[in-house]
Amino acid sequence: MLATCSLSDLVLVLEAIGAPAYALDLTTGTPRFLAANHRYLHLLGLNGDAVAGKRPAEILPEEMAAKLEQAVRRVAEARDAVELDEEAPLPSGTRQWRSLLSPLADPSGAVARVLATASGAVHRPMAEIGLVASEAKFRGMFEHAPIGVVLCAADGAFLDANDTFLDIVARGRDELEGRTLWSFLPADSTAIEGEQIAQLHATGRAGPFETEYLRGDDTRVAVRVNGIGVGGLDGGERLIWAFVEDVTQRRRSEFQLRASEKRTAAILDTMVDALVAVDQNGRVEGFNKAAEAIFGYTAAEVMGRNVGLLMPEPFGETFGEHLQRYLRTGESDLLGTRREVTGRRKDGALFPLEIGISAVTSEMLGGLERRREARHSFVAIARDITERKRVEAELLAASNEAEAASRAKSEFLANMSHELRTPLNAIIGFSEVIKEQMFGPVGNGRYAAYAADIHASGAHLLAVIGDVLDLSRIETGKFDLEESTFDPAEVAAQAFTMVNRAAEVGAIRLDNRLAGETGHALPRLVADKRAIKQVLINLLSNAVKFTPRGGVVMAEAAVEPGGELSLTVADTGPGIAAERLKTIFDPFQNADSTQARQHGGSGLGLAISKKLVELHGGTLSLRSRLGHGTTVQVRLPARRVAAAR
Repeated sequence: MLATCSLSDLVLVLEAIGAPAYALDLTTGTPRFLAANHRYLHLLGLNGDAVAGKRPAEILPEEMAAKLEQAVRRVAEARDAVELDEEAPLPSGTRQWRSLLSPLADPSGAVARVLATASGAVHRPMAEIGLVASEAKFRGMFEHAPIGVVLCAADGAFLDANDTFLDIVARGRDELEGRTLWSFLPADSTAIEGEQIAQLHATGRAGPFETEYLRGDDTRVAVRVNGIGVGGLDGGERLIWAFVEDVTQRRRSEFQLRASEKRTAAILDTMVDALVAVDQNGRVEGFNKAAEAIFGYTAAEVMGRNVGLLMPEPFGETFGEHLQRYLRTGESDLLGTRREVTGRRKDGALFPLEIGISAVTSEMLGGLERRREARHSFVAIARDITERKRVEAELLAASNEAEAASRAKSEFLANMSHELRTPLNAIIGFSEVIKEQMFGPVGNGRYAAYAADIHASGAHLLAVIGDVLDLSRIETGKFDLEESTFDPAEVAAQAFTMVNRAAEVGAIRLDNRLAGETGHALPRLVADKRAIKQVLINLLSNAVKFTPRGGVVMAEAAVEPGGELSLTVADTGPGIAAERLKTIFDPFQNADSTQARQHGGSGLGLAISKKLVELHGGTLSLRSRLGHGTTVQVRLPARRVAAAR
């Protein structure tokens, strides 16, 4: 509308008027020229923007300036048009004309500007008298105005309209014949007509109001209408100037903005984490449903209050210091990270809180932030971690308890192993003396047989105790590797010797492919020789133990492309069921409990072997199927392989 449009738009409107015209600004108390078209400047013999921002007394003769200011005051008080006879003395003679001063009201109803147009004859020097009011309808203004401009009779009947208005209502000029400004209102908005006509008669203006017009293409268009009643030219009937603006796009944008705000609010209110937004002074600006549940306050109770309300001291004061330091320097170790702090509920209860804070500037908000000065907000996402802390404490206590129990078990096993070894060594030693009859023959041969059984049982028990002690030392981290450089084929040969007797008894063929008779020399190893030997003995013993008569137990080695050394032990035994493979490396587990009872064994061999290999940085894997035997592979890393012989 002309009362609030920009100066550039106002100049365009004035230039579009086919008569001398100018506009005065009343907002500063003293009327001042805003702009004038070239016709008015020509009347005064001026050029360019010589009148902009000046008082009438700075442009016009004193008497004329006083008459103009008095007329402007009458327009502002009556909020109605006033006619004024104006004149300007020039060197070539005095020019005289009659102007129509029309009020331009802002949205509050106050007259903010006055539009003056020449509506009577301009008396020119040298008898150049002509009518300058022949274009009183301001045809040029109609055609160039950025909004719809309509001239109506007092009852709203159309007298004229510009092309912009015709585009808004999608109608031709001939379709305005016999219609009124109100005839485009839909049936559900007809009450507006009576209201606005009554307002026009009472105040001299209609609107501004927003409604919808029915377009010629049977669609609706949202419009904002502002009307001003003015006296008719030369004492004629009262006229209505109506300014119609298409606000469809603005409404669509507002609807989308409201929808977006509702979606955002819904998202924030369904978050499981608390969201607290604060301004640069630490005052709460946002508080979602989760925050209400966590802190016990309603949003209304905390909005506008300092966020320190939600934290005990010194956290509240420290938080404010962090914000101020960020505003001064742009740096803060609090922003952009998640940390644990203490929160305070409405009832004063303190609780553990995990919080992450981000800064939001006015630049990030773009068109949504309309403040002139840069502004910062801070958004905190907070989570009540009371339950998590409880679970963590329980897990820590359980872990500590389990570690203590494991240490106690390992220490107990180690102590018991040592305690049992001493008497066992005596039993084994003395039973061997009796068995071998070192001090002479025994009276009855059955005593020697019993002594042999005692010796064998003691040796077996000592081996089991040794395995338990080794496992205990490994689990407690007390097993230190004694590394040296050695030939793996030599160690393999010793391991085969250890199981050779058992293989002969079971009619099992041993195939040692590590000893060098295949023609391939193995590189030397840098490892704990005793540990590697124990691994091979355990694997070979298991293979011999569970392979039926006539079967084969084979061992081989190879250097892999990556430099690793693999040691493989395979047998033609019955294999292992798939369900037992998952626990085959657990201590005290046997592949087959029936065969374990038949052949004996503690079930520690594989567990100890795996841990010994892992201490060397290697891996131990097992493949097996029922009826197809078992293959165990040890892979030692390349760093354990020395130069070949």
